[in-house]
Order: sequence, then structure tokens, then C-alpha cells
Amino acid sequence: MRRILIFLVMLAPMWAITVDGTRDGSGYSLLGSTPSTYRDGFGGSGQLGNGTSSTGTLYFGQDATYIYIFVVSKLPTDATNALGLWVNFSHQTGTSAGSVLGNDPGGNYIDGDGGSNIDYKADFEVDYQFAFNSGGGSTNVYCDSRKQVATATNSYLGSSNQTGGTETGQGTDYFADDDFTYAFNNSGGTANGCEIRIKKSAVGSPTGSDNMQLFAFIVSATGYFSNTCAPGDAGASNLGNNPDYSSISSQDFFTVSGDASLPVELSAFSAHSSSKGVKLTWTTDSEIENHGFTILRKGEAQDWKEVASFTKYPELEGQGSTTEATDYHFIDTQVKDGWSYSYQLADVDYQGKKTYHKDHIQSITYANPGKDTKPGALKVVKLYPNPFNPTVSLTYDLTEMNDLSVSIYNLAGEQVWNHAKGNHPAGQDYTLSWNGNDMANTPLPSGIYLVNIQAGTQIKSEKVTLLR
Repeated sequence: MRRILIFLVMLAPMWAITVDGTRDGSGYSLLGSTPSTYRDGFGGSGQLGNGTSSTGTLYFGQDATYIYIFVVSKLPTDATNALGLWVNFSHQTGTSAGSVLGNDPGGNYIDGDGGSNIDYKADFEVDYQFAFNSGGGSTNVYCDSRKQVATATNSYLGSSNQTGGTETGQGTDYFADDDFTYAFNNSGGTANGCEIRIKKSAVGSPTGSDNMQLFAFIVSATGYFSNTCAPGDAGASNLGNNPDYSSISSQDFFTVSGDASLPVELSAFSAHSSSKGVKLTWTTDSEIENHGFTILRKGEAQDWKEVASFTKYPELEGQGSTTEATDYHFIDTQVKDGWSYSYQLADVDYQGKKTYHKDHIQSITYANPGKDTKPGALKVVKLYPNPFNPTVSLTYDLTEMNDLSVSIYNLAGEQVWNHAKGNHPAGQDYTLSWNGNDMANTPLPSGIYLVNIQAGTQIKSEKVTLLR
């Protein structure tokens, strides 16, 4: 996974965010979405991202004084199930990945039903835990928290109403008055939910090199964890008591806002057909303690499977630590003509930790070109504007007549839109527009999408960001 740094410093406010439980669009950046298969283990008794798949859920904003977090969510009014939120700041030291987070006494899920279920663990460092619940009613929302930094401390952060009213202050051991403010609009939808404002000085005054990670989930007051979370896919069944997210393979249960150091900064990844198989090429801008890469492939009606590793193929060995750009390539020979495949990279550091580059998934329908390949027939000129709302235009050139296909994929590798034209004439500055809807003309959620344009056997890939 490529780490997208969210720098926590600004010289002056660029917008005014009103904390009212409704995301107004401006001032927020999308960090995490629900998985491509929405998980609803509690049967709607607590929702994330409007209860639908691939929906923007976790957002981040800031000004000169405050950090803002928005979680698209809805609480049940007939149960005490909570919205759980874990936060990590790179410049603070909290509870490390794979370590116990719960504590008795505590509030809501944090005390694990009086200490019985406190052995739950994250797959990233956690500095602060939060629990928001309705108390089983339709009037209020209550917030409990636990600070994991320095001396761990529990605190009740007060109550707000369910229509966007704010709760400020409480004067806790670690948040003074006005350090922490939240509001909850519990009416549902893709722009309502939990909105938090934290004063930067209350969390160690982050600087321009610092960043943040988030994870949201639905959990019972007794510490029984559902499979509803963002980001990451917890699987078809609820996780139950004392889950260990770090033990779930091929998943990152935290936003891609980055670690304090970037293991591998991946700037490009592409796939195209060759006479020997699918040729994968990628470029890293920098590497830190990179032992090497593994390649995962997903075929038609198949799950992700590792098909190559640096432990077997020398061309997949990393550069260790370098600030220089490095080009790599690998040919997957175990493919069939006419079959469609998706590819994903993972890098492995010297400690054996894998980082999955899920925002660079490449999809291709393999067509063996034989000896007649003519490189350079296709040139992508630009995608503009990027980010976009409501429409993005793709401008491209063709040096010869060819069959043209433009396919758009979400980060789960699922095709959401396609345009095909046989015997497309050669020419320059052709333009094709996309309005951010799927093939059924249903609006797609905010997020990063991969645009694959194929002319004959040649493929170009670009990344575009949709902002709703």
C-alpha cells in the first residue's frame, strides 16, 4: 500500500469547518472507505459509510489550530452498540500494534464488560481510543475515551444530541476545556455522522513531518466486535470478543495516511501484454529497509493469491534504503490468452512486515501480441481536472487505428465503468469524459479510481480522485 502523507501543519486557515455532524465537502480529505463487500454483522444496529460498500467513511481536515476528523456513521437508538474510533499520531508514542488496548475500569467497549473482554488488539500503534453510543435512546450521544500516550488514562468526554449539537470541554486529565469538541448527526446518509475537532496543542503540537492514522468500527458495549469497519475487510463473520486485527492477513485496518517513515514510496505501477505473459513494471521514488517485493494476482472468480516473491526471483529484491528512483519489472508467465487479471504489489521490510500497495492495483485482459507488437501506439495526454467533481476528461492520442477500451476500477480491483470502441481511427487530442457514475448511472462514492486505457495490446494506467 502506498502511504499518503497527511501533513498536520498549516500557516493559516484556508476554510472554516463547522462542527455539526454534517460534512459540507470543503475542507475534508477522504482517508478511508468501507470495503467492496459491505459487512453488516450486527444487522444494521450500527452503520459506517451509509451502510453500503466502497463508501467514503473516514475524512480528515485541519486549520492552523485544529485537527478535524469525520466518520460517516449511524448509531442504533435501541441498543448501546458504539462507534469505535482509534487514532494514531506519528509524533506521539502510544500502544504498539499487537498489544492489548482494553482496560477496566473504562467506558463502553473499552472496559470489555468489566474486564472480561479487554484483550483486543490493533494492527497499528494506537494513541487514543473513542467510543460513541446513544445509550439506547434517540436523544443523546455519549463519548468515552482512553489516552494510550504516556500514562494511560480513561475519561468521559460528555454528551451531545443526535441532531448536530456540539459538546465541548469536560476538562479531563488530558483534554482541557475546548481541546476536544464533537457533534453527531444521527440521521444517516453519506454526509452525516460523527465530527470531531481536536486542538493541535492538546496532542503534542504536530509539525509538518507528522501524520495520522484512523480506524473505525462498530462494537457492542461489552466488547463484542462486529465485522463492520473501515478501512479493511474483517470477513463474513463478526470478530467477537478480544479480536487481534494484526493477525488478519492481507489487510490493513488503518487509513493510508502513513507511518512515521515510508517503507516504499511507489510512484508508478503498470501492466501490459507481452509475448511471454503479463509484464508488470513499477517505479519507487524511495525505499527504506526494503528487502523485496511480492506480487499478488486475482483472476476471474478467484481471490488474491501470491504468485511471485523476492525469495525466489532476484529481480524482485529491493534496494534496501535509498532515496533514488528505482525501476522494476516482472513477467507473469502463468496466464491465459483472453483471461482477465488484477495485480497488486506488497513490499517486505527487514523485519518481515508487509505493506500492501492497494491504491496501485492494475487490471488487464491478457492478449498475446506475438511478434507484431507496435509499441508507442497510445499516449495518454492528461486527465483533467484531478481531483474532479462532477466530470473528468481523458485526452489521448492514437498513432494508428486500433480497438480502444477504457476501463475504470475501484481500489478493490472491481470494474465500475467501461467504454469500448472498435477500429478507433488514429489522431490526436481525442477526449472522453466520465461523470463519476457506474454503468447503471449510479453515482459512485468519493475515492481513488484507476483508469486503464487499452489500444490493442498496449495499456496505459492513470489514477484519478473523485470528490463528492
